[in-house]
Amino acid sequence: MLEQGTVDGKILAIPWYADAPALFYRTDLLEKYKMKVPQTWADLYTCASKIQNGEKSNGTGNKFVGYVWEGSANEGLTCCALEFIYSYGGGTIVSAEKFVTLNNLAADEAIEMAQRLVNTVSNGVTSMDYKEVRKQFINGNAAFMRNWQYSYYLCNQKHSKVKGKFKVSPLPAGPGSSGKSANTAGVEMIGVNINTKHPKIAAEFALFLCSSFSQKFRAIQYGSFPTIISLYSDSDIKKSEYFDLPVYYDIFENHSVERPAKQTAPNYSLVSGIFCDAVHSALVDEEVNVDAALQKAAASISNITGFPLGQPSCSQQFENCGSL
Repeated sequence: MLEQGTVDGKILAIPWYADAPALFYRTDLLEKYKMKVPQTWADLYTCASKIQNGEKSNGTGNKFVGYVWEGSANEGLTCCALEFIYSYGGGTIVSAEKFVTLNNLAADEAIEMAQRLVNTVSNGVTSMDYKEVRKQFINGNAAFMRNWQYSYYLCNQKHSKVKGKFKVSPLPAGPGSSGKSANTAGVEMIGVNINTKHPKIAAEFALFLCSSFSQKFRAIQYGSFPTIISLYSDSDIKKSEYFDLPVYYDIFENHSVERPAKQTAPNYSLVSGIFCDAVHSALVDEEVNVDAALQKAAASISNITGFPLGQPSCSQQFENCGSL
């Protein structure tokens, strides 16, 4: 996280709190339908389909869906699509080595899986942002949800219909023995305005806000995830009902994937928009050819950044990596 605030060897911002998505799942419904927590996207499809069909037959109407996630055309979809693609071994849109890596079979298969979900167990998500997704789950109208950690706090409030009926896990993995779970890394940073007349005082205040004392206070009071490793073993924080600390620690340590913001700066917003629009077009129209849409997006990103087209690095391809 500290590296994300470091540019050309200089620390320009320091971590304030950590953020990551997770798979929220209804424990009561898994028990009711005798299902296990999905480990792969294929598992999720099977499990969500069974629960969705069962709940609708029990009179819940058309409001209930199997799996809700951010599918509207914004940065949230960039995160979700990146998670699909990386989990399949399709890379991170632009590699750390500055190759545009969208043009590969694994990326195609990942977005085709997202298409399949939208047309079956994720109906309606292409117009949902993270707030609408959270509302659907909190109202008891979804079996599974992909959302950011703040939702854990809200799902446990008195008004929530799922209070005490849900848990979290890392997002599902891609296919094959080497498929990985990918959860987009998020971190809020604090820096000092270059134009301040009091840089020393501002820096001291930034350090205070990011200190162990401040992070512990926010963790206990508001469910804000610490960025200091030692706080994850703090006995007071462990008692908090606002997050499942071991699961999220595992996500941060073992399942995080970063958006290609650093390597595409100052053009990341354009890159994200091109990628997001390509994926969204495939999700809202199943007739759209995923491979053609991603190839077009890759060419546009290459044109904007000046980076050549290439393939994901070995560490981002989980099958047959040794032969590369």
